[in-house]
Amino acid sequence: MLDSSALAYIIDQPSLFRELQKVIAKRYIKISRGFLQSVKIGIVALQDRYRNERLVSLVLYMPNLRVNLISR
Repeated sequence: MLDSSALAYIIDQPSLFRELQKVIAKRYIKISRGFLQSVKIGIVALQDRYRNERLVSLVLYMPNLRVNLISR
């Protein structure tokens, strides 16, 4: 189950996206060594343990994040 109260889902692996588009309004997140900027936004297909697929839109792509921020 996804965290329905999350403001944004963030992934650092472009291969997980079904579709990617340029971000119009760039977003930044603070990390210990400074800030990271979102460069694209798109749709990701996630599977649960029963192999049911769910499409999640408005997922931010932030290279160099080193983690995927999608709550279960």
